[in-house]
Amino acid sequence: MTIRRTHRGEAPAAAGRRAGPASRFGAELRCLLELLVLCGFVIAQPLFDVAGRSPELFLFRRATGPDILALAALVAVGPPLVLWAAEALVGLAGRRPRRLAHLGVVAGLLVLLAIQVTKHVTGVRGVPLLGLGVAAGLAATVAYARSSVVRLWLGYAAPAPLVFALLFVTVSPVGKLVVGDHDGGWTSAATPARRRPPVVMVVLDEFPLRSLLDSRGRIDRRVYPNFAAFADQSTWYRNATGVGPFTPDAVPAMLTGRYPSRLNVAPTYGEHPGNLFTLLSGSYDVWASESVTQLCPPQVCVTSGGAAPRAGRRALARDLAGAWLKLVSPRRAGEDPTGQFSEAVAGDGPGGPGSKLGPKFRFDQLRANQPARFAEFLDQLRPSDRPTLRFLHLLMPHQPFRYLPSGARYVYPRTQFGYDREKGWTTQPPPVELGLQRHLLQVAYTDRLVGEVVARLKAQGLYDQSLVIVTADHGNSFTPGHVQRLLQEGNAHELLWVPLFVKAPHQRAGRVDDRNWEHVDLLPTVADLLGLELPWRVDGLPASGPSRSRRTKFFFNTPDQRLEVDGPANQALVLRGITDRFARPEHGPAGLFQVGPFADLVGRTPEAVGLAAGGELTARLHSPEDLQDGSPPGTVPALITGALVGPAPPGPVPLAVAVNGTIGAVGQTFTQDDTLQAFAVIVPDALLRPNGNRVRLYRVERTPAGPRLHPVDLAA
Repeated sequence: MTIRRTHRGEAPAAAGRRAGPASRFGAELRCLLELLVLCGFVIAQPLFDVAGRSPELFLFRRATGPDILALAALVAVGPPLVLWAAEALVGLAGRRPRRLAHLGVVAGLLVLLAIQVTKHVTGVRGVPLLGLGVAAGLAATVAYARSSVVRLWLGYAAPAPLVFALLFVTVSPVGKLVVGDHDGGWTSAATPARRRPPVVMVVLDEFPLRSLLDSRGRIDRRVYPNFAAFADQSTWYRNATGVGPFTPDAVPAMLTGRYPSRLNVAPTYGEHPGNLFTLLSGSYDVWASESVTQLCPPQVCVTSGGAAPRAGRRALARDLAGAWLKLVSPRRAGEDPTGQFSEAVAGDGPGGPGSKLGPKFRFDQLRANQPARFAEFLDQLRPSDRPTLRFLHLLMPHQPFRYLPSGARYVYPRTQFGYDREKGWTTQPPPVELGLQRHLLQVAYTDRLVGEVVARLKAQGLYDQSLVIVTADHGNSFTPGHVQRLLQEGNAHELLWVPLFVKAPHQRAGRVDDRNWEHVDLLPTVADLLGLELPWRVDGLPASGPSRSRRTKFFFNTPDQRLEVDGPANQALVLRGITDRFARPEHGPAGLFQVGPFADLVGRTPEAVGLAAGGELTARLHSPEDLQDGSPPGTVPALITGALVGPAPPGPVPLAVAVNGTIGAVGQTFTQDDTLQAFAVIVPDALLRPNGNRVRLYRVERTPAGPRLHPVDLAA
């Protein structure tokens, strides 16, 4: 008698018979269902969880309801179908290779699942996490191969991916984008009998007020002449504060007059039907270019300027694929699932124009051409037969820092020196000071843009009659040891206080108002200036009435976490300013390149300072080809980085960097990741030449007779 062995999970066939079509179909169906379940837990559920709390991604990429539904279907069934098809191809070689292929795929999915679970519940990362994940995944694979109960459970769990997808498109904040709000459920102002003034509103981003101020609390017109000139003709609300650190909460509060109150609320007109755009829709033509939000309904913003073109389903799929790779990577400690977007000019990434940055879902940069959006906004500033609201939310001086005061653009690093997304700024002063310097340089460029707006309005004959508002949604912290965008002890003066200038129609004289302004006051103030009644309850107060009696400020790290901050004490810190305590603004915008204890060396020749013996230190420049003629088109190699190699002093080393015979920057070395003596400085673009640049490094020694420069050798 011949005895035929059967493999686990395979129904025995009659002796001497081959498995029939029905049996093979049943086996393939079981394999597909198992892959569907495992992919549901390994891919679909984590992605739906993160993406479901990220409506900003879909808003920013202008995804429609059908786009989101198609993406949900792709995530839920696409990976298992691809894996099953690959297994089926292997099965053409025989039944045993087919079974081994399925077992290998199951093992791989279980390892990935184990990595995600271990990453979520422990602090283990890197190689140890990979080892634990592999061990746990292989143990689960053995259990799957040996236990029919495990395989039976996988069969019963087959509906799970469908449930995950349904929750994503119905219950999550993204569900509002699928269903939409198509019933016109907003309240419009009645068409007025008298003509309303034009309204121009520019909302900047990540912009602390103190960045504009000198040590006497004045706007430093030496480096920011256009902000100062606009303040001379408008009302400067010097005690104005944002209500949250992230655009999806901060901008809706500004435009609805309501404090944030609910977690995971999409910044859309469906969630916030009563807002500035819907209020003015009955009496104004509305042109709005939003960034992360979509508060203006398409029926209202018929000429709306989008923050980015529609991405298409393929681009959205790439976004989610990149997010998933980060979720399963054992090398990363995880990313903030409520992180804010940071925009990069299309084709303007670290590799320069033409580099394929692509949209990096939620965690890094989204491609949106800020200069093009600004140019489109300027073009809209022209006379119209009807009153018009022109609104621009421009992510300036928001990171990534890449602009010099002249408007020249430089290649920026993929990561902020000295900053960790989870831990915040390092406690080392040099990289934090570099970040602040680059921020101030970009503020100076933002000042140029504000000047262009005012000049355009005046050229078109619109300035005097218009209500013009320039503000920002929140600030940014450069306090060592702190997270940039989270309210912590000691950084409220950087994070809450923002610029706010309101020029009423026909206002010509500037004034300063120190009332306790919070950004929920913006909409009531605009409505009051335009003579409109607000048809919904607001938390804010119009500026024409009495100020709020309390001295504290409300701030929401998250919508369910209202914090109170001492207003007068922190405003006093704001009014200490930064420009003349940090740089040399007496030299104009060029003075922003002069920072640190040896700032006076910038602009001098090494010979004029005094040369001493050298040769004890050696350095290597990063991307030295950029300093010659290899800089990406349209950029200047202003950010010079590198590291000391070989023996070096244990502490920070002061270095002067000369470009084409003139000292362009002085900085100190610092520890960056595994590099103990890294350095990074930014030099004036006026020193750079398009056909090659000669760079020399010097160690700066402080002596009783003054600084002395020791040449540093450059390694090839």
